[in-house]
Amino acid sequence: MDTIAASCFELAPGTARRLDHADGRELFVLRGRVWLTCSGYGEDLFVSAGHALRLGPGAVIECDGPVAARLRLEPVEAGWFARAGRALAALARRLPRWPVLRPAAPDLKALDGGCNG
Repeated sequence: MDTIAASCFELAPGTARRLDHADGRELFVLRGRVWLTCSGYGEDLFVSAGHALRLGPGAVIECDGPVAARLRLEPVEAGWFARAGRALAALARRLPRWPVLRPAAPDLKALDGGCNG
């Protein structure tokens, strides 16, 4: 499994998969429910669709539902700086938009001095 890029995969009901090289990555459950065991955790966890969890060493997942689980593994972004950048971008999207001021087309009569000759 590629340890750098994000990867999506499905897990059939009742099947298990070892995620040997996923330590420190985030597991997003897009559909279904999985049973997760990691050697660094004190207990097993059940993760349902719409939730995510950072994996520990020796992770094993099993599809714990009647339908196939759709999962995504993503690398964790680098530290607080990346999280702060995402927070600032989200804040900027909520700020009111100021109208863009553009110069009006020149009034040719006013520039001509009003002369008709």
